[in-house]
Amino acid sequence: MISSRIGIWRSFGAPLANDGIQVECPRDHAAIDTGLHLFLEGPGNNFQSTHTRVWFQAKGKRVATLSAEQFDAAAEASVSVKVEHLEYWFAAPEPVYLVVFVEAKLLFIAEDVRAIVYRMWPDGNFYDAVHEQESVTVHLDKEAVLDGGRIASLLSHESMRIDGAKRNLKVVVPRISARRASHETSYRRE
Repeated sequence: MISSRIGIWRSFGAPLANDGIQVECPRDHAAIDTGLHLFLEGPGNNFQSTHTRVWFQAKGKRVATLSAEQFDAAAEASVSVKVEHLEYWFAAPEPVYLVVFVEAKLLFIAEDVRAIVYRMWPDGNFYDAVHEQESVTVHLDKEAVLDGGRIASLLSHESMRIDGAKRNLKVVVPRISARRASHETSYRRE
């Protein structure tokens, strides 16, 4: 099992190597497998580093659990994940992509976790909908194949997401007295 996982990750890392520096995560404390610090190709085959980093968490679907025929017939690629991990990836300040390796097709399907969450919980009730669950099945767009074009599109992400996770929160800024040089911002659920 471990040797096949290493082979899969080598296959996964190969297309990433041309577009950035792979960031290793030797311990899986954050439920993130690897990252990519992206760079641009300039004139004369020179590369320039960008401020964009993207993170990946990979799951796999073996031939025994998902055949090529089953994948072709399915509307999407589905995988079960721990709720605490999905919440962490969703709220992360940098983009996190959930990657599903479909062994029967030798494909990597990769989609931004925020896109998945916004599509599955369009009313913005993600946290309320999953708060009592251990795990949840998420559905990735089968067309989101991780190929050269998709990797190049990762550059559209900003270096840090400052929009934050949508949690129905209202920013409450207290009055600032003339004697106070700073103030604290608090958040409360509406």
